[in-house]
Amino acid sequence: MIEAINNSPFSVLIWGWIIVFNFTLILLVASRLYRWFSFSPVKVKNSGGQDKRKGTGSSEDITSVSSLNNAPTAQAIWQEINLSQFQHMLTALQSALKQSGYQLMFHGQGVHMHPHREEEVADNLMRARELFWAPNQTPDDIENLIASTRKSGYGKKMLREMLTSCAQRHWHLTPVRPEWELKSYPLRQVEVRVRGGVMMPVADLLPCLESMMQWVGDNPAASNQDAVYRRGIFRAGDSGVSDLEYEVRLRKNDEPPGLFPQAAGTTRPPCVEKEKESLRTTFRTHVTVFVQDITTSRHEIRTGLYQDAVRRIRDGEKEGADYDDDSGYAFFVNHPDSALLAVDAKGGGSSAH
Repeated sequence: MIEAINNSPFSVLIWGWIIVFNFTLILLVASRLYRWFSFSPVKVKNSGGQDKRKGTGSSEDITSVSSLNNAPTAQAIWQEINLSQFQHMLTALQSALKQSGYQLMFHGQGVHMHPHREEEVADNLMRARELFWAPNQTPDDIENLIASTRKSGYGKKMLREMLTSCAQRHWHLTPVRPEWELKSYPLRQVEVRVRGGVMMPVADLLPCLESMMQWVGDNPAASNQDAVYRRGIFRAGDSGVSDLEYEVRLRKNDEPPGLFPQAAGTTRPPCVEKEKESLRTTFRTHVTVFVQDITTSRHEIRTGLYQDAVRRIRDGEKEGADYDDDSGYAFFVNHPDSALLAVDAKGGGSSAH
């Protein structure tokens, strides 16, 4: 019977339908697979809490992929921008830590920073962030923003969060400088210079020297460590004394040995020798006072050291020094011995401008 069917005229028609059906089925499966791999399915939940799939090639999916403000594109751009920013911030963090005597090491010691070091690193971190997002800001604009973040605590908060995240990935804070340097440095240094006329008595410079005391206790700016802090003309009022030139420099020095290489003593330090050499050919009366103390000292310490130096100048000494453990003072007076005596002067006020 089977042979009869195979030999019948309908056998060709039956096999033809079978071939057409299989070919159509293959095309449908291939089309479905193409659409499946062309659009990534996104699993969402319907109102009944059951999962259903989107992104199967509908016109709605094509519109969302071709639109710029779709969620996947926004997420990718957000990730790239933040990744770029934090790569920059991590580089800035390592640089700021190294400048302050620390570094992040894999499985390092995990120490805590001294408070003044933490403030330094936080300021430098904020400075790097501002330059990354707004590179055309002026230095004054950046310093004002840093002062604001220091007041609000934002800089330290960001620094601590970054260090905590690094520690969770086994990158720990490790010192690279001796403990006494981390604690005492950067040293705060003050240079006061007062210039008078040719052969002017030193006593005529004393009111100006005493007036400079108002700035000796100020803190140097972190961003401009060797700038002239104050410079101007000291008006002698009605005393008959010529106007004096003055200059005050404030500096942070984070590299030993500072102004006084010896641990303690009263011998003439190199800064005085250098000052004497620079004034060797002038006939103008010139007084220079150097003051230095450690970073954790109160500003009254610097003021007191400066007062001691001025007192010795008033007593007639031409040069001197007194220092101990990175704190102290030194001074030099450029004038012949005969001019150390005061001259008679009329009474009158004086001021620094």
